[in-house]
Amino acid sequence: MNKTVLFAAGILTGLALAAAGNAFFIHSGPAPATGSGAVKASERAMALDQARAKDLSQREAVIKAKLAELGPNAPDLNAPTIQDRMATAMNAAVKQQMQLKMAALKSRLNLSDDEEKAIGDILQKEADYATGLGGKMMSGQLSPDDIKKLVADQKSRQAAVDQQIQNVLTPAQYIDYQNSQNDDKKNAAQTQANAEMAQIQSSLQLTDDQKDKVFTALYSGYAQQAGVDGATSPYDPTDIDGQMNAKEAAMQSVLTPEQFATYTKFVESQKQMYKAILGGQSGAPVVLKQ
Repeated sequence: MNKTVLFAAGILTGLALAAAGNAFFIHSGPAPATGSGAVKASERAMALDQARAKDLSQREAVIKAKLAELGPNAPDLNAPTIQDRMATAMNAAVKQQMQLKMAALKSRLNLSDDEEKAIGDILQKEADYATGLGGKMMSGQLSPDDIKKLVADQKSRQAAVDQQIQNVLTPAQYIDYQNSQNDDKKNAAQTQANAEMAQIQSSLQLTDDQKDKVFTALYSGYAQQAGVDGATSPYDPTDIDGQMNAKEAAMQSVLTPEQFATYTKFVESQKQMYKAILGGQSGAPVVLKQ
């Protein structure tokens, strides 16, 4: 970390302390005095508050001067945080996915205007719920126990959403809706397998024959998680070690010993990333499937 970054960090710390002090002045004023000496007590309290306010003003002046010295390297104190930018990007992605999903459903199910609006409202409510959870997770507001409970409740919540949609559609439309959900899960599993293939292909130097086998192994794992293509075992999204160990076992028969040694390091980094999201606990990010 260079001196400019350290200096900026010190400034930001000073601003935080100043803000805390200001909050203290607002909430810790003297209680109304009664009886003898009330006026003098009030005057002393006022003088103390004035001294504190003057000290705060001087601190802010120093901070502003130091920021001016940094010039173009000064931090933008009004800039959005990383969490803010991630939340904005997530909201935009969810909105885009909702538009694409509704367009596909309208075409596939031949929805009337009323059906389209009713289903759109149901799915939008769930999308807003999922987005809200994502924001809480990124800001550290969800504990590992909170997330485990959300995962445990996910199946019943999805069943409630499906029931609402079933109430809107005809029996034939609902069957087609269920098929579309299954297709979406398969497509998601393929996308995840392709994404991981892109991550590991260059480092492992896979042969053409290995590429097909690796993709099959990866897709099988993600399909199992999604509950498609004959998946039978119950899936626990919080069992990161179990998922990763199963992935390693599937890949070991496909890779050479040298490749497998490299791959195990990749898997270990994935484990640490997922666990870090949950504060070091063995868990995975919550994905509320629509």
